[in-house]
Amino acid sequence: RKHNFDPGQEKSISMLDKRSLILVQGPPGTGKSFTGVKMAQVLAQFRGEVLDEQLRSSYTMLAALDDQVAEAKREAAAERDKLTSLEQRKEDLKRRKETMKGAKMQRTPMFDQVSKELDELRERHKVQRDITQKAERKKDRLMKQRGKRQTEMETSEKSGTREFGPIVVITFKNHSLDEFLLDILTWLQQRDSESGCISTLEGIVRIGSRSKCPQLNDYNL
Repeated sequence: RKHNFDPGQEKSISMLDKRSLILVQGPPGTGKSFTGVKMAQVLAQFRGEVLDEQLRSSYTMLAALDDQVAEAKREAAAERDKLTSLEQRKEDLKRRKETMKGAKMQRTPMFDQVSKELDELRERHKVQRDITQKAERKKDRLMKQRGKRQTEMETSEKSGTREFGPIVVITFKNHSLDEFLLDILTWLQQRDSESGCISTLEGIVRIGSRSKCPQLNDYNL
Protein backbone atom coordinates (compact mmCIF):
# COMPACT_ATOMS: atom_id res chain seq x y z
CA ARG A 1 0.00 0.00 0.00
CA LYS A 2 1.42 3.41 -1.00
CA HIS A 3 1.53 6.44 1.30
CA ASN A 4 2.15 10.09 0.52
CA PHE A 5 5.34 10.71 2.47
CA ASP A 6 7.23 13.94 2.20
CA PRO A 7 10.95 13.65 1.37
CA GLY A 8 12.03 13.78 5.03
CA GLN A 9 9.56 11.10 6.11
CA GLU A 10 10.44 8.87 3.19
CA LYS A 11 14.14 9.21 3.94
CA SER A 12 13.63 8.37 7.61
CA ILE A 13 11.64 5.23 6.86
CA SER A 14 14.08 4.10 4.17
CA MET A 15 16.90 4.18 6.74
CA LEU A 16 15.27 1.61 9.04
CA ASP A 17 17.39 -1.26 7.76
CA LYS A 18 20.54 0.84 7.55
CA ARG A 19 20.83 2.67 10.88
CA SER A 20 20.62 1.60 14.51
CA LEU A 21 19.52 5.12 15.53
CA ILE A 22 17.29 7.54 13.61
CA LEU A 23 16.38 11.01 14.91
CA VAL A 24 13.28 12.68 13.47
CA GLN A 25 12.66 16.30 14.45
CA GLY A 26 10.37 19.08 13.39
CA PRO A 27 7.81 21.62 14.66
CA PRO A 28 4.26 20.57 15.66
CA GLY A 29 2.12 19.20 12.87
CA THR A 30 4.96 18.07 10.62
CA GLY A 31 4.21 14.35 10.95
CA LYS A 32 6.73 13.10 13.50
CA SER A 33 4.22 10.82 15.21
CA PHE A 34 2.85 9.73 11.83
CA THR A 35 6.38 8.80 10.75
CA GLY A 36 6.97 6.90 13.99
CA VAL A 37 3.77 4.93 13.52
CA LYS A 38 4.73 4.02 9.97
CA MET A 39 8.18 2.95 11.14
CA ALA A 40 6.62 0.66 13.74
CA GLN A 41 4.29 -0.75 11.10
CA VAL A 42 7.18 -1.50 8.75
CA LEU A 43 9.12 -3.24 11.53
CA ALA A 44 6.07 -5.23 12.65
CA GLN A 45 5.27 -6.19 9.06
CA PHE A 46 8.80 -7.39 8.43
CA ARG A 47 8.98 -9.28 11.73
CA GLY A 48 5.61 -10.93 11.10
CA GLU A 49 6.54 -12.02 7.59
CA VAL A 50 9.87 -13.50 8.70
CA LEU A 51 8.47 -15.32 11.73
CA ASP A 52 5.40 -16.54 9.86
CA GLU A 53 7.60 -18.00 7.11
CA GLN A 54 9.84 -19.70 9.66
CA LEU A 55 6.89 -21.17 11.53
CA ARG A 56 5.10 -22.19 8.33
CA SER A 57 8.14 -24.15 7.21
CA SER A 58 8.56 -25.73 10.66
CA TYR A 59 4.90 -26.72 10.94
CA THR A 60 4.99 -28.22 7.45
CA MET A 61 7.95 -30.39 8.38
CA LEU A 62 6.31 -31.30 11.69
CA ALA A 63 3.08 -32.30 9.94
CA ALA A 64 5.04 -34.51 7.54
CA LEU A 65 6.75 -36.21 10.48
CA ASP A 66 3.38 -36.68 12.19
CA ASP A 67 2.13 -38.52 9.11
CA GLN A 68 5.23 -40.71 9.04
CA VAL A 69 4.96 -41.48 12.76
CA ALA A 70 1.27 -42.39 12.41
CA GLU A 71 2.02 -44.71 9.50
CA ALA A 72 4.94 -46.30 11.38
CA LYS A 73 2.70 -46.90 14.39
CA ARG A 74 0.11 -48.60 12.19
CA GLU A 75 2.77 -50.78 10.58
CA ALA A 76 4.29 -51.73 13.94
CA ALA A 77 0.85 -52.57 15.37
CA ALA A 78 0.02 -54.74 12.36
CA GLU A 79 3.32 -56.63 12.65
CA ARG A 80 2.79 -57.12 16.39
CA ASP A 81 -0.64 -58.60 15.67
CA LYS A 82 0.89 -61.03 13.20
CA LEU A 83 3.54 -62.01 15.72
CA THR A 84 0.94 -62.52 18.46
CA SER A 85 -1.14 -64.70 16.13
CA LEU A 86 1.87 -66.87 15.31
CA GLU A 87 2.78 -67.18 18.99
CA GLN A 88 -0.72 -68.34 19.83
CA ARG A 89 -0.72 -70.83 16.97
CA LYS A 90 2.71 -72.11 18.06
CA GLU A 91 1.52 -72.62 21.64
CA ASP A 92 -1.57 -74.47 20.38
CA LEU A 93 0.57 -76.84 18.34
CA LYS A 94 2.95 -77.42 21.26
CA ARG A 95 0.05 -78.36 23.51
CA ARG A 96 -1.38 -80.60 20.79
CA LYS A 97 1.95 -82.32 20.34
CA GLU A 98 2.31 -82.91 24.09
CA THR A 99 -1.20 -84.32 24.19
CA MET A 100 -0.36 -86.74 21.39
CA LYS A 101 2.81 -87.80 23.20
CA GLY A 102 0.74 -88.58 26.26
CA ALA A 103 -1.51 -90.71 24.13
CA LYS A 104 1.50 -92.63 22.70
CA MET A 105 0.84 -91.30 19.16
CA GLN A 106 4.46 -90.43 18.26
CA ARG A 107 4.61 -92.85 15.34
CA THR A 108 1.40 -91.80 13.69
CA PRO A 109 1.18 -89.67 10.49
CA MET A 110 -0.84 -87.10 12.46
CA PHE A 111 2.00 -86.64 14.96
CA ASP A 112 4.51 -86.21 12.13
CA GLN A 113 2.27 -83.61 10.51
CA VAL A 114 1.94 -81.63 13.74
CA SER A 115 5.70 -81.78 14.33
CA LYS A 116 6.40 -80.58 10.81
CA GLU A 117 3.91 -77.76 11.10
CA LEU A 118 5.37 -76.71 14.45
CA ASP A 119 8.90 -76.59 13.02
CA GLU A 120 7.73 -74.45 10.08
CA LEU A 121 5.83 -72.19 12.46
CA ARG A 122 8.93 -71.66 14.58
CA GLU A 123 10.83 -70.47 11.52
CA ARG A 124 7.99 -68.15 10.51
CA HIS A 125 7.90 -66.84 14.08
CA LYS A 126 11.61 -65.96 13.98
CA VAL A 127 11.17 -64.12 10.68
CA GLN A 128 8.10 -62.28 11.94
CA ARG A 129 9.87 -61.35 15.17
CA ASP A 130 12.68 -59.72 13.18
CA ILE A 131 10.15 -57.86 11.01
CA THR A 132 8.28 -56.66 14.10
CA GLN A 133 11.46 -55.46 15.80
CA LYS A 134 12.46 -53.59 12.67
CA ALA A 135 9.04 -51.89 12.51
CA GLU A 136 9.32 -50.93 16.19
CA ARG A 137 12.77 -49.45 15.68
CA LYS A 138 11.51 -47.43 12.73
CA LYS A 139 8.59 -46.12 14.79
CA ASP A 140 10.87 -45.19 17.72
CA ARG A 141 13.33 -43.45 15.38
CA LEU A 142 10.60 -41.34 13.77
CA MET A 143 9.09 -40.46 17.14
CA LYS A 144 12.51 -39.33 18.33
CA GLN A 145 12.97 -37.22 15.20
CA ARG A 146 9.53 -35.71 15.71
CA GLY A 147 10.31 -34.79 19.32
CA LYS A 148 13.65 -33.29 18.31
CA ARG A 149 12.00 -31.23 15.56
CA GLN A 150 9.35 -30.00 17.99
CA THR A 151 12.06 -28.84 20.41
CA GLU A 152 14.01 -27.15 17.61
CA MET A 153 10.87 -25.37 16.41
CA GLU A 154 10.03 -24.07 19.88
CA THR A 155 13.62 -22.91 20.39
CA SER A 156 13.62 -21.21 16.98
CA GLU A 157 10.32 -19.49 17.72
CA LYS A 158 11.61 -18.15 21.04
CA SER A 159 14.92 -16.97 19.58
CA GLY A 160 13.15 -15.43 16.58
CA THR A 161 10.75 -13.52 18.83
CA ARG A 162 13.67 -12.23 20.90
CA GLU A 163 15.58 -11.24 17.76
CA PHE A 164 12.74 -9.25 16.21
CA GLY A 165 11.03 -7.73 19.20
CA PRO A 166 9.52 -6.26 21.12
CA ILE A 167 9.08 -2.82 19.62
CA VAL A 168 9.18 -0.40 22.57
CA VAL A 169 7.37 2.94 22.27
CA ILE A 170 8.12 5.63 24.88
CA THR A 171 6.39 9.02 24.84
CA PHE A 172 6.55 12.12 27.02
CA LYS A 173 2.78 12.39 27.48
CA ASN A 174 0.10 9.78 28.09
CA HIS A 175 -2.20 10.99 25.34
CA SER A 176 0.66 10.81 22.84
CA LEU A 177 1.20 7.15 23.74
CA ASP A 178 -2.55 6.49 23.43
CA GLU A 179 -2.70 8.06 19.99
CA PHE A 180 0.38 6.15 18.84
CA LEU A 181 -0.88 2.78 20.09
CA LEU A 182 -4.38 3.41 18.77
CA ASP A 183 -2.95 3.95 15.30
CA ILE A 184 -0.96 0.72 15.59
CA LEU A 185 -3.99 -1.18 16.92
CA THR A 186 -6.14 0.05 14.04
CA TRP A 187 -3.49 -1.06 11.57
CA LEU A 188 -3.13 -4.50 13.15
CA GLN A 189 -6.89 -5.07 13.15
CA GLN A 190 -7.21 -3.94 9.55
CA ARG A 191 -4.29 -6.11 8.45
CA ASP A 192 -5.64 -9.19 10.23
CA SER A 193 -9.08 -8.56 8.76
CA GLU A 194 -7.68 -8.34 5.23
CA SER A 195 -5.48 -11.43 5.63
CA GLY A 196 -8.23 -13.46 7.27
CA CYS A 197 -6.02 -14.58 10.17
CA ILE A 198 -4.76 -13.22 13.46
CA SER A 199 -1.06 -13.40 14.29
CA THR A 200 -0.33 -14.80 17.73
CA LEU A 201 3.16 -13.29 17.70
CA GLU A 202 2.06 -9.67 17.68
CA GLY A 203 -0.04 -7.51 19.93
CA ILE A 204 -0.04 -4.43 22.12
CA VAL A 205 0.76 -4.08 25.80
CA ARG A 206 0.43 -0.63 27.33
CA ILE A 207 2.46 -0.23 30.50
CA GLY A 208 1.35 2.53 32.87
CA SER A 209 -1.85 4.13 34.03
CA ARG A 210 -3.80 7.26 33.14
CA SER A 211 -4.86 6.07 29.73
CA LYS A 212 -7.99 7.92 28.61
CA CYS A 213 -8.57 5.83 25.50
CA PRO A 214 -11.33 3.20 25.99
CA GLN A 215 -10.13 1.24 22.96
CA LEU A 216 -6.89 0.46 24.84
CA ASN A 217 -8.51 -0.79 28.06
CA ASP A 218 -7.91 -4.44 27.16
CA TYR A 219 -4.23 -3.75 26.51
CA ASN A 220 -3.32 -1.95 29.74
CA LEU A 221 -0.96 -3.74 32.08
